[in-house]
Amino acid sequence: MRQIAFFEHESESGSLIPSWIVLDRIRLDWSNTLYINLHTPFELLTLESFDVDISSISIPDFAYVRNPYEPASFGIHMPTLANFIESQTYANPNDLEIERLVMRISDIEDCLQYTIQNYLEWNN
Repeated sequence: MRQIAFFEHESESGSLIPSWIVLDRIRLDWSNTLYINLHTPFELLTLESFDVDISSISIPDFAYVRNPYEPASFGIHMPTLANFIESQTYANPNDLEIERLVMRISDIEDCLQYTIQNYLEWNN
């Protein structure tokens, strides 16, 4: 599994700020919560280098959960995500071969009510 962070230039300062987290080449277990550790180094990518041919899903805000034991991580409740996929596609998530999860950092922060940008580390 690759953990990728996409960064955008902030309009006022021009500094790079993280805007998206992507889990790439992932095998999904739809019966458990998937936790993402923010202390793990993230690969830094730009949209131009992003492979758009991989089956992906954007995580809805109601699928995020806090990790009560580790403040530098958050979770995606996979049964909730599976139900969402089934309601939108009328397909079993196991049949879709999803290999990438796409998460907007602002959605995660709004839902969980804490800032995760400060936790992110990346490798160029």
